[in-house]
Amino acid sequence: MKKELSILQAYYNAMSSQDLEKIVSFLSNDVRVCFPEEDRNWCGSGAAREKFGGMFKKRPTFQASYSILTQKRIKGYLEVKVACKFSCEQTNMSSNRDMVYHITENTIVYIAHL
Repeated sequence: MKKELSILQAYYNAMSSQDLEKIVSFLSNDVRVCFPEEDRNWCGSGAAREKFGGMFKKRPTFQASYSILTQKRIKGYLEVKVACKFSCEQTNMSSNRDMVYHITENTIVYIAHL
C-alpha cells in the first residue's frame, strides 16, 4: 500500500507544480478517467497530456490537494477514495469533490470523479 499511496502523493505534487510529463508518468498508457457527465470521460496518456495541458493554460496557478477517505485492496490494485480540493488563485477557481483512484504498484489505471 505504501508504494501506491506514494504514487498518488507524487501525482498530486506534479499537478500542483503543473509538471505535465511527470503527471503522465504516473498514469497507465490506457488510463480511464470517468465523470458523472459521461460525455466528459476520456482515456489514454495522449488524452491526459491534452486535458492537463489545456487546464494548466487556463489555470496557471492550479493547485491540488487531497485527504484519504477509504482504501482497500482489490485484485491487483489499491482502490483509494479521496476528498479533493482543486484551486487556482489567479482565476479564483475552487472545487471540492470526492474521487476514486485505482493504483497498481506502478501506475494509476482508473480515476473516477464522483
